[in-house]
Amino acid sequence: MNTVAFSAPGKALICGEYAVLRGAPAVSMAVSRRAVVTTRQVEADCYTVTTPGFAEGDYRFTVDTTGHVDWLDRPTEDGIPIIDAVFAQSGGAGNSPLELRIDTRSFVDSRSGEKLGLGSSAAATVALTSAIQGGMARSADVFDAALAAHRQFQGGQGSGVDVATSCLGGVVVYRQGEEALPAAWADALQVRFFYSGRPASTTAAIRRLAGADDDGKAWSRLNCAAEDAAKSLRSDSAVQVLDAISDYADALQSFDEAHRLGIYSAGHDAIAALARDCGVVYKPCGAGGGDIGVALAVSIADIETFTARAIGSGFRYLELQRDDRGVSRDSGDND
Repeated sequence: MNTVAFSAPGKALICGEYAVLRGAPAVSMAVSRRAVVTTRQVEADCYTVTTPGFAEGDYRFTVDTTGHVDWLDRPTEDGIPIIDAVFAQSGGAGNSPLELRIDTRSFVDSRSGEKLGLGSSAAATVALTSAIQGGMARSADVFDAALAAHRQFQGGQGSGVDVATSCLGGVVVYRQGEEALPAAWADALQVRFFYSGRPASTTAAIRRLAGADDDGKAWSRLNCAAEDAAKSLRSDSAVQVLDAISDYADALQSFDEAHRLGIYSAGHDAIAALARDCGVVYKPCGAGGGDIGVALAVSIADIETFTARAIGSGFRYLELQRDDRGVSRDSGDND
């Protein structure tokens, strides 16, 4: 078998953003946009990588036994950071060079060309780590190496919830320093995702938070709401889960106001108010200030009404489904 494809899903944070940085759990859902890494064994003295959606062309590099990457061609001044990080954290080169293709185009908005904010870098890191490890390693091994690699090229920032979700798929409860746990999702709880039309930067948001005056009361409320939301998933009650996420959304908005982070900017505040009028819970996903938001309801009629009004207000409905398949080997020459 010469050619093999590996893929991993993107993610959307249902709740727990920011709180997860202080030890509280986050609830994340894998969604139906996947990063695909294709590998092909070749008779060559170097690796080659193509990255549709990142840089045009083929780029060559070598890897030594310690995982150090030496670029023979450079698409950017820094090369392709995901390559450097994954090889460094996966224990160096394999038996023979590979042709690599890293495709994350499904994470890009077709209209603007901007990323949608669905965790493309984490999904690509997980898929590439699995590919480099031959798809034979345990999921825990893939997670550990992918998390270290992702943090390496993101300057040590981030909680790891996106990496965990890409590894496991489905709905995940994640707390830093602990094993991520799969969670059930109440079938009666409707969930839809909307794109604000503006990109957001998680790294920039974390920097803003680091520079803000710490509001202990807002942090405490946010963390307690995150704990309650994660616990609610243990019930079979869609109403109980919805109420807990609604409480978290309120706490997140108060946290935003206390720290002046702009989480509910880029139209998220107006859409949240519209959702309340429709009997729907709405909140930004992740860093906020752009990217996507999630709407939840028990009533199909309510969420249909909200969807129509949100579209009329300039947000775009994204046809995303929950992806219960985590990182996987999808195909090979001999399959």
